[in-house]
Amino acid sequence: MPWTAITNRVNGVRVTDLNKRIIKKMIKVAYQQTGIEVKDLGTRKRRFVDTNTVLVVTILEGFRDVKLAALGKVFDKHHATIMHYKESYYNAVCLDKEFSRLYKDLSALCFSEVYGYDGVVSKALISNDTDDLVDDIRRLSKENVELRDIISRVSNICDV
Repeated sequence: MPWTAITNRVNGVRVTDLNKRIIKKMIKVAYQQTGIEVKDLGTRKRRFVDTNTVLVVTILEGFRDVKLAALGKVFDKHHATIMHYKESYYNAVCLDKEFSRLYKDLSALCFSEVYGYDGVVSKALISNDTDDLVDDIRRLSKENVELRDIISRVSNICDV
């Protein structure tokens, strides 16, 4: 199975175990859907590179806490190559019908695995950034109160 080597490297990515499982599933589905074989791994064959490009984009979009360097280790590429994959997807690969379909399929897979079919958020969204999110909510709530106060003062001055 051609995806085994790559899915084994997913274990080194700093995400929840559930997210690792989803990412592994995405890789397997992508390689099966595009017919990637063991002999294709590590080559510059267009099909292999474009498949990895779509995978990189859908993983980065689906899992915000995955870093470029971590994906580089998964795909055995430098993080700059991962950045190039992102750019090449938006500039060319997405125009190809087959890979556009792959993108839609992987995005749907990711969405259904993360949110479930009923749209309820699962544990996959819970990350190490929870404290940062709580801090952001507190900061934005404070800003909201300040903005309401400013609006109130302006309304009083304008006699609205």
